[in-house]
Amino acid sequence: MELLRHGATAGTAYEEVEFFGGPDLVFGCRHMPGGPPRAGVVVCSPLPYGATTVYLPDARLGRNLARAGIVAQRFHYRGTGHSDGDPAAVSLDTMVEDARAALAHLRQQCGLDQVGLLGAAAGATVAALVARDLPGAPVALWRPFEPAAPDHRLSDLLGLEPRPLLVAAAGLGGPGVGGAGGPGAPGGVAWPGIDVPVGPGGVAWGPGDVAGPGGVVTAGGPGGLPGGGLPAGVEPGGLAEDIALWRSRSFDVETVAPAGPPGGPSLVEATVAWFARQLALGRDGDRAGGVVRDASWGGP
Repeated sequence: MELLRHGATAGTAYEEVEFFGGPDLVFGCRHMPGGPPRAGVVVCSPLPYGATTVYLPDARLGRNLARAGIVAQRFHYRGTGHSDGDPAAVSLDTMVEDARAALAHLRQQCGLDQVGLLGAAAGATVAALVARDLPGAPVALWRPFEPAAPDHRLSDLLGLEPRPLLVAAAGLGGPGVGGAGGPGAPGGVAWPGIDVPVGPGGVAWGPGDVAGPGGVVTAGGPGGLPGGGLPAGVEPGGLAEDIALWRSRSFDVETVAPAGPPGGPSLVEATVAWFARQLALGRDGDRAGGVVRDASWGGP
């Protein structure tokens, strides 16, 4: 397929837009650093797509990652956005397949060994499942659904292998990033335009979704914690319980409570700096001109 480049100027970050895969093609936008890339991040977006709710945050994140020396591979799930495919066929299984294809494509195009994953809302569930193929790789979760899918929590889906985690959701403490926002609308989350049953917690998935990619590991003991206990002040059944469980398993967990809208500048800045640290590129991406605190919309 033809590769289109946007903003390709010597020494500056630019974007590569293409379709890959098949027979139903996946739309992809890859944010490239101005110099040789040292690491990459696959961005698993939420649904549905919209210029202000998804495109703008994704573009801001991708461009800032690229300016910090990290390739950012964005894509549209088949049946959504600019990708081929039947919208009625979209399920967690197909979304995970597309994310794995985007990861393989990123590695093929850029020859990268160091990779991480970011997922937002429903995309956090996708990222958690794909991360099972990448032991120890850093994963950032923006406002994840909990339960992540019917009868399964994020801590079940992500597996037992310790890794660095960044979790951004309302009510979580963080390094100087405060404010409101949340992992979903009160009363559960439904996906407009996807006609599938609504499971426990109000999260909509297709039939048989969770039994598919990567398998599921269920933690033992009440509350999922070794010995069955929960730390003082942690309510069962919420994201805080997952964080307590991950920490008990020696995951390196950092949390932020995002200020402003999902994917706003403060969360993007914190996320880019975190990936730069985890992928050993320097806290603020000094090699590539630093983090841009606010990026205007103007691309795929």
